[in-house]
Amino acid sequence: MPPAADGNNLAIAPATVNTDAGGSKLRRACRIAQRWPSSPRAVADDALAQAISDLLPVLICGEASAEQAFGRAVQSLSARLPAAMTQALRSIEDDERRHGRVLGQLCETLPPPRSQRPARAAARFVRQIQQRDPARHLANIAALDAALCRVLSGVCQPGRPLARNPALLAVFDGIRRDEARHVRISRRTAMHLGLGTDVLRHARMTVGEAFAALLLPQAAAFAALGIDETELRQRLKASAGVAGSTDVDDGIEPEAIAS
Repeated sequence: MPPAADGNNLAIAPATVNTDAGGSKLRRACRIAQRWPSSPRAVADDALAQAISDLLPVLICGEASAEQAFGRAVQSLSARLPAAMTQALRSIEDDERRHGRVLGQLCETLPPPRSQRPARAAARFVRQIQQRDPARHLANIAALDAALCRVLSGVCQPGRPLARNPALLAVFDGIRRDEARHVRISRRTAMHLGLGTDVLRHARMTVGEAFAALLLPQAAAFAALGIDETELRQRLKASAGVAGSTDVDDGIEPEAIAS
C-alpha cells in the first residue's frame, strides 16, 4: 500500500475490486453546465466579508490538490479508463480552474484574513491527503469533497447570511453542486481502478476526521454564516461516519447529475 505523500497515517486500506463505473451517468454528468457570476460583487456586510475571508483557506484547500489529482489521473490512467470517464475527469479539471478564477475575483473584494494559521493548517492537510497512487488520491479527494458538500449545504440554506447575497450564493452553491458531481465521478473512477467500497469508507472516515480538525477551530467564523458550533460538529461527524450516510446527506442531490 503506498504511503501518504508525507508519511502520515491517512493512507488508505487495501483495495478490493469493483469495476462497475456507471459510465452512462458519467456521460450525463459531463453535460452539466453551472452558471457563475463573471465577477462577484463586493460583500457589503463587514462581518460576513471577514468570516468568508477567514474561512476561504480551509473551505477551498482541496481545489489545487483536486486539479492535480484529476490531471494526474488523465495523464497516467487514460488508457485504463473508458472514454466517458476520461472526459469526466477532464471536465473536473476545468471546473477546478474555474473555481480558482472566481474565488480569486472574490478574494479581491474581501478584507485580508485575520490570521495566517488557517492557511498553514490547510496546506498541511492537503499534504496529508495526497497519495502517490492516483486511485487512492481520488478516493481521498472524493471524501473531502463529500465533507465540503455537507458543510456548504448548511451555509447555503435559505435564510442564512450567505443566501441573502445572490452573488455569493451563486459562487458557493455553484461550488457545492460542482463538487457533488466530482464526488460521484471520483468514487466511480476509483472503483473502476480497483478500489472497493471498504476503501472508500475508510477514506471517508480518515479524511472526514482530519477535515473536522481543520474546520472546528474556525467555529466563530462559521457562526457568522449562520452555523453554530453544535451544527458544525454534527455535520462534520456525520460526514466522517460510515453507517447510514447517503449522498443526499452530503448535499449531493439526484439533480446534481443531469438526467
